[in-house]
Amino acid sequence: MSLWLVWAMIWTVLADPGSEIALVLDNSCSMVVSTTSSLDGATFPPNDPERAAVLGALVVEGLTRGTNDKLTVLGFGSGPGAPPQVVRSAAEIRALPYVSGTYFSPSLREAAATLSRSSQDTRLLMFFTDGIPEDVPNPNDARSLAGLDANPELDSVVIGLYGSDEIRDSAKAYLTPLVRHPDDLTLLSNPADVVPAFTRGYARALGSKPLSFTLDGGDSKTIEVGRWVTEVMVVVASSRPGPAFTASLSGPQGGVSPKATGDNGCPQSIVLSNAPNVCSDPRRHYAVFRAAHDPNRPATYTLSLAQSDDEAQVGVILRYDLIAALDLPPKTEVGATVPVRARLLFQGRTFDDAEFFTSDGFAVQLKVEGAEIPLTHVGGGEFTGSWAPSQPGLGQPTIAQVVFSNQWLEKRAQRGTLVDGFLDLTLRPSPNPLELGAWQAERGEVKRCGVLDLTASQNADRVAILCEGLNAPAGVTVSCQPVAGSEATLKDGQKGQPQRYEVCVTSAKCCGDASGQGAAVRLVGAHPHYASGAVTVPLGFQVKAAGFLRCWWVELAVGLGVLTVAFVLLGMLRPHKFDPALIVRVASKEADLRRVPSLVIEEQPGGKRGFYRNARLCVDGEGNMIRNPRKAVLVLEAGPGGSTVFRSSGALEVKDRRTSRFEALSAEALSQGHMSGVIYRAGGLFIKFG
Repeated sequence: MSLWLVWAMIWTVLADPGSEIALVLDNSCSMVVSTTSSLDGATFPPNDPERAAVLGALVVEGLTRGTNDKLTVLGFGSGPGAPPQVVRSAAEIRALPYVSGTYFSPSLREAAATLSRSSQDTRLLMFFTDGIPEDVPNPNDARSLAGLDANPELDSVVIGLYGSDEIRDSAKAYLTPLVRHPDDLTLLSNPADVVPAFTRGYARALGSKPLSFTLDGGDSKTIEVGRWVTEVMVVVASSRPGPAFTASLSGPQGGVSPKATGDNGCPQSIVLSNAPNVCSDPRRHYAVFRAAHDPNRPATYTLSLAQSDDEAQVGVILRYDLIAALDLPPKTEVGATVPVRARLLFQGRTFDDAEFFTSDGFAVQLKVEGAEIPLTHVGGGEFTGSWAPSQPGLGQPTIAQVVFSNQWLEKRAQRGTLVDGFLDLTLRPSPNPLELGAWQAERGEVKRCGVLDLTASQNADRVAILCEGLNAPAGVTVSCQPVAGSEATLKDGQKGQPQRYEVCVTSAKCCGDASGQGAAVRLVGAHPHYASGAVTVPLGFQVKAAGFLRCWWVELAVGLGVLTVAFVLLGMLRPHKFDPALIVRVASKEADLRRVPSLVIEEQPGGKRGFYRNARLCVDGEGNMIRNPRKAVLVLEAGPGGSTVFRSSGALEVKDRRTSRFEALSAEALSQGHMSGVIYRAGGLFIKFG
């Protein structure tokens, strides 16, 4: 046997005082026989004819066998008020007789008493039922019967098996008060799911990680086991009654022998007349394996099921032997800041695994004086925070409890500290008053800051201080925050309270004139007890108004720039241009129009649009193309969409094709622009567009 395996077993014995499990097992007849409703006469089939509940209890017994864990199984008594039937061994669990009623009260009371007497490290109530109690008139009474209110350290897991939705909904009201967390209540409709549910319950008692899956006959499955796991537990149970199966588990040390095997059969002495086959074959079978694991070496285990026509439900528990630890000073005072340090311990050393701390909803909280204070991981596996006692302990220690939890783990540790009366607190901030100078407001916020020093104060290093701004003028805000890194170092080496506070006055954008007259910061102990000792530090500052141009010059410049760009773009893009294919012929005689070359108008002087100028054609009295419209006898200007308009300084005539005579153009015709193929006359020139 390797040294690590020897060490793991020794450590398990020394470090784990074990769990106390009280399992209340519903052994009413409705588990295996049909029942009739007293209200409407409806008949309900049995919820557990395969004795899955007994199989689950046997699995838990097999897991606890030979360990530091203690299991007590409590069946219902034979009548109202009758004491519960207490059994512990596998044979006694199989032989637990059925009773005719569903009586929660005696079994819950005895379970609470068993758990309260126990000195085990963890105490867990497991409760399995398929019915509604006949002796608990008020659903909330079940919680006090189970001792959950009287014993805050007690955990519980409740499993309900109901084939009827109607009964399940009614029973939920009685079962919900029996758990502290909604996830600890499991309501099932399939008996095949009972064994995995019992396995998860035992994993909860160990503070270990449960896994579950289904394995077909002839198949095998690997189980990956990482660091920190000290033991691997595997439960295999047949999904339905049938012949015995053969399962094998192998790991890094070779094959693992089963710790417990068997079936959920029962002796003929408990057979019911209306359920004569309840103890007969076929039965559901189970096997339990436990293997020590080297927590420093990840490994792979393989579970194999011999060839068969059946499938098996498999539950796996990866055991983490983690212990919570909490450090508090032995003595403190009301209002003082108490540093809190908490850790998880693994085999005597601080447990530090960043991946573990960020998965499965991991969280750490300190519960003290009715408050829950989250603790923060600061590295190295240490979780820190602070607590300010609100009232003296009057000679009795104030109990603080740290809770490490995730989806499957809950580890607790508690410490007591004596809380004396309030510390004397005298605040002497320096400087007082605080001068911050004068400045002119700008188009953005302007901040001026100064620092108040509390080192001359009495006990300001131990009492939490609040600092707040007062009477800030319009347009100005006053803030006060502790300076990071200014925490005092106390005599015991712990970090105390900040000794410097940064006071900042911020003038808003474009604010008007403002002065510090009346503005101040108020320093006071965080606890209401210190309200009378508050100190006000006046602030001196002067803010000059920004002025219109200083405040808005950027906006004005941007606006002017936008207008300029728009002006330029409009000047370039808005003017109209000629159709690139538009041509003109100009001659001194009409007959010459056919012989003179045609000119592309867009290529003539002024033929392209300019800055805020439409393209135009200007012809002088000699027939020359010019730019200046004032010297032209004919001016044609481009319009929208390829249209044109005549803007002639002289008389413009057009030849009538019917009479071959020239007639003056009307104002309307001038505005309609040129017509292709028509001959125009301006002075002594003849013009034709095409």
